[in-house]
Amino acid sequence: MQYQSIILIVFCLFFMQGQIFSAPINAANNAALRNNKGIMYMEMGYYNAAVNEFKIAIALNPNSLASATYYNNLGNLYFKVQDYRNARDCYKQAIRLNPVFLTYYRNLIKLYDKQGTLKQELQTQLAKIQADNKNSDAILYAGLSYAQLGNKKEAVNYLKKYTELEKEQLLSNSVNLYIKELE
Repeated sequence: MQYQSIILIVFCLFFMQGQIFSAPINAANNAALRNNKGIMYMEMGYYNAAVNEFKIAIALNPNSLASATYYNNLGNLYFKVQDYRNARDCYKQAIRLNPVFLTYYRNLIKLYDKQGTLKQELQTQLAKIQADNKNSDAILYAGLSYAQLGNKKEAVNYLKKYTELEKEQLLSNSVNLYIKELE
């Protein structure tokens, strides 16, 4: 009887130990931790380490809304070190994954300005609007481009046109707040 009790206790401990120490890894939480570590490294000036952390964060949670933030952060780092091609790709990926944050669009526009291609990009968007005056993406980019170029009147006109076309979009709320900043 005593022998059976000992075996039962050991058996229970064995299974309890497995429950305690074999918790599954949560990739999303780990990705957020890696992103935060990347931000810390970037602020400290350890850019290569920061790039690695952001890339790991993205790899852990590649097609999620959260990864848009990781791509944006990686884009900010590339922008900081003047790797504009990679920054552009990151900003575009952030917009693709989570198109409701105005910050991602504005970062892309700032990049075009820094590269000296903003006026050319604006002409491209205006041509798209000429072809389809309901192309809300082109209207948004035109408005943001005018704002970056300092033409607040045209910026407000285009951004208001965007919010009229996309009343139900979450992004429209941010655009309306930005319009108030510009006015």
